[in-house]
Amino acid sequence: IAYTPLHIELDERRARLRSAVPGHYRSAESALDEAMRKAAASGDDRALSRLWVLLVGIVGNDLGRPADALSQRRSAELAFARAGLSPADALRASLLHNLALAAWRAGRADEAEQLCREALAMRERALGAAHPDVGNSLNLLAILAGERGDLDAAGSHHERALAVRRAALGDNHPFVADSLDNLGVVRQRQGRVAEALALHEQALSLRERVLGPDHTDVGTSLNNVGSLRLELGQYDVAGTLFERVNAIWRETLPPGDVSFAILRINQGDVALGQGDAARAHKACEEALAIERAVVEPDSPTLAWQFTCLGEAALLSGHAKDALVPLEKALALRAEDALPTERARTELALARALLESRSDRTRALGLVRAAREVFAGAGELGALRLSESERVIARLRSP
Repeated sequence: IAYTPLHIELDERRARLRSAVPGHYRSAESALDEAMRKAAASGDDRALSRLWVLLVGIVGNDLGRPADALSQRRSAELAFARAGLSPADALRASLLHNLALAAWRAGRADEAEQLCREALAMRERALGAAHPDVGNSLNLLAILAGERGDLDAAGSHHERALAVRRAALGDNHPFVADSLDNLGVVRQRQGRVAEALALHEQALSLRERVLGPDHTDVGTSLNNVGSLRLELGQYDVAGTLFERVNAIWRETLPPGDVSFAILRINQGDVALGQGDAARAHKACEEALAIERAVVEPDSPTLAWQFTCLGEAALLSGHAKDALVPLEKALALRAEDALPTERARTELALARALLESRSDRTRALGLVRAAREVFAGAGELGALRLSESERVIARLRSP
């Protein structure tokens, strides 16, 4: 059938279907390239506008090339202009949302939040407050709030996103599982352990039922349950969960996907808890290499990798070698970052200063600040609170 709009639509649908299946993102990009070529040749700027929005999302989020996605904004906006899209067109909001995802993936949190707020406002005006796309923007806004340490705002946004998604999509939709899992992360960070575990397990059950046991998102739920077990000091249980996550993601994600950086950090923490410095160092080096490939050189997200490397050096008895990565990690920890993560870095650096006989006065100040945070973190801070007390006792001894 020699009807170009139909061929464009078929290529677009093919791209959307492939983008929904982990491991098929590159073929989705190829299908989009073909659709865009046909749309440009035929002068179909409305179709080209839709395709640009989809491409930015796939490249920036699914393929892990956020810088490429952000660079495509101008081309997408030119297509919008040629198509005569109104300022309130929902496609503009979708582009902003996908750009926000890309900026987040690139470690540009402030830019991501600004783009996300613009997308949310446009979607609420164009689609209404109960539309699923509004839930998507609320979900991303909540994640960004959580990453800058505003857990109350993060929880509120996630609760609203969950309500919107349940009302619009039903209780058994994968997006509902996303919101359950994300709200569980916030509750975990707030020290509400029982609530966090219940939310993660609800998400896991829903995803296994709806998506199957080997889906990428099942791996995400398992990773979240494992991270909670890890913080409770249940290293063997957490390690087994992370092995299952690794098996799922190796089959469903490209090797350099940023999700592997998170997983490797978790596996490094398991190794630290089990006393295996070499395995911890290897996992954290892998995490650092993956993260550096997609974020800015001074991205705060790199602090996790540097902290892990410093702790591995401490565990192996090389306190002086721990100083450089831990100083880097502390410098990357913004003042408004999640307090327990900054406290973890402060505690590790205090240990490194003590054990390398570098600066006992600074070490005491760091560990006291860390102890105060862990004392207020409830069950999830108990292990590091005890470690903080031990370091303080050592610093006070002659």
